[in-house]
Amino acid sequence: MQFNERPMLVTVGDNSLIQVEIPQNSKSVVIKPLQQAGETNLFVFTVSQRFNYKVVITNQSNVDYVVDTKESTPDIIKQGKTISLDEVLYLAKNYSELKDLRAVNQRKLIQKDLYYSYAYPRVKVDFLESFINKKPDYLIIHIVIHNITNLPFMLDEKNTSIVIHDQKFNPQYILFDKHMLKSNGQTDGWLVLENTYISMDNKFECKIGIEDIG
Repeated sequence: MQFNERPMLVTVGDNSLIQVEIPQNSKSVVIKPLQQAGETNLFVFTVSQRFNYKVVITNQSNVDYVVDTKESTPDIIKQGKTISLDEVLYLAKNYSELKDLRAVNQRKLIQKDLYYSYAYPRVKVDFLESFINKKPDYLIIHIVIHNITNLPFMLDEKNTSIVIHDQKFNPQYILFDKHMLKSNGQTDGWLVLENTYISMDNKFECKIGIEDIG
């Protein structure tokens, strides 16, 4: 893949499917398949643009060996267009790196550090940070869940909720990096409220859904 600027960051949705490399002093990204078939998202960031691709591993006869991206459209965030929840979550999960690359419009995606914890009978929840995205309106809360028991269990999205001043809110979207937590294990979680216009200045708590194994 050839760009008109040197790529600064490349991330892959499924690292088991493809290997990517930015050759030194190059404006290209080299992609090598690691499996016989599959598909994954690929994000490439330059100084002024962000590119999103779907990479499909398929028969060699259908392969594009060189892709020129010079005519790609400008970054949709910087143009103020509506973006999807998947794109907002991607920006939140990679916020530090993308902020350093100036690939995030900080007037549209606002971040706040939280740094507080709550202990519950079977889990401890660390509240790390929150985000507000404008147009569309999303409140994203980034947490880390710790299993503080001697037994493994599964995390249950359906019974997970956010509590603010004793009022319960059911997230429209919940993403756990791991669903099964071993004894003393932990995982990151991303809870998304849509069109609630709740301020990040609130003190958040969580009710985490847990399902016993066996």
